[in-house]
Amino acid sequence: YGDLESEHTFLKWVYAPEDYQYFARPDLEPARMAFYKFAMHISLTYAGSCFIRRNFHNQAWAQRLFERNLDEVLQHLS
Repeated sequence: YGDLESEHTFLKWVYAPEDYQYFARPDLEPARMAFYKFAMHISLTYAGSCFIRRNFHNQAWAQRLFERNLDEVLQHLS
C-alpha cells in the first residue's frame, strides 16, 4: 500500500526545496499533505522522547529531534 501524499510529505521533509522540486506533483491534495505532515511530526516527537528516555548515546540530537517536532505540532495546533 502506498499513499502519494504520505510519501511526498516524507520526501519534502528529507529533501531541500530546490531538490524536492524534481519530485513535486500538481495532483497532490494539500489537506492530505497537511494531515500527513502533522502525523509525521507527532511520530517524530514521540521518537525523540523515546530516545531521550532510553539514554540514547547522542542526547543532544535526541533533544533537538524532540523539540523541533514538538514545536511543529504546537504550531499546527495554534
